[in-house]
Amino acid sequence: MRIIRQAAGAAVLSAAVLGSSYTVASAATSYQGSDYSYDYNSRHNLRNCDAESDSTATKGIYDFTASGDHNGSISDQDGNNGVCASKATGGTIARHRTCEIPNWWPDECGNWQAT
Repeated sequence: MRIIRQAAGAAVLSAAVLGSSYTVASAATSYQGSDYSYDYNSRHNLRNCDAESDSTATKGIYDFTASGDHNGSISDQDGNNGVCASKATGGTIARHRTCEIPNWWPDECGNWQAT
């Protein structure tokens, strides 16, 4: 019974830690609806993919540190055509997120994903 309580406590603690503003993973993928971005090439490149046929472009925003310095972004503005935008960032990505960029409205963004 004691082991079951310890396992349940560890599961609750894990859920609390992973439920923070961003999660840690290698080759992380961030989502906004069906749109997504992911890092690759040892976290030096970012690919952004518009996977929705909603006439709204997307962008992947990346930071080289977790402090929120917003080092750059890459946009996929040609819709859901199976072709994604890719970029060599010039640094090592620490975190990124995917946003829709509608005209005349604030950007809707998914959670930050740590790499």
